[in-house]
Amino acid sequence: SKVIPASGLPCAVPVIVCNECQQRATDEPDKLICPLCEKGYQTPDTAPDLVGQKRKLGVIANGGRDLVTGKKVLRDAKQVSQRLFVGKLPLTVTASKLRKTFGDAKIDKIHWIVDHNTKAFYGSAFCQMSSIEDAKKVGALGAIELKKKKRKAYVSFAPLRENEIWPPLSHKEMEYPPLGY
Repeated sequence: SKVIPASGLPCAVPVIVCNECQQRATDEPDKLICPLCEKGYQTPDTAPDLVGQKRKLGVIANGGRDLVTGKKVLRDAKQVSQRLFVGKLPLTVTASKLRKTFGDAKIDKIHWIVDHNTKAFYGSAFCQMSSIEDAKKVGALGAIELKKKKRKAYVSFAPLRENEIWPPLSHKEMEYPPLGY
């Protein structure tokens, strides 16, 4: 195996070979070269936006592009429901602050959206409004300001999908979003 100049250690990266190259790889394993040894490490042009990718959950809301196919996804944003999606929330948000920001529109339930593995808060929530009128009032705003900074949280209608049970059976409303573990 090839020796890495910076460390003086042999390369230990496993190399995957196709069925056609299997025999040659077995006969001459010293000639296998991993892509890092062949090209060297190349830093990416841009750092990935991990938080943004998590928020997208596969599809960018309101007419964005599908991350897998790259095709534009059209979404019926006009479909009104009592459930609202609130995104780009600051990590310091509380249920009380969210209710205060919505003004006289009454929120029945708040469901903080969390990562399935770490249970850490994504910065988004579903809010079940007490009536369609309250939902329309808040949904018409499109965005709400929780802090005195320029950053605004956005609000959109989130109708239930077919066969969706909401709130989830495990739902327990909390004042603060979960921190994860």
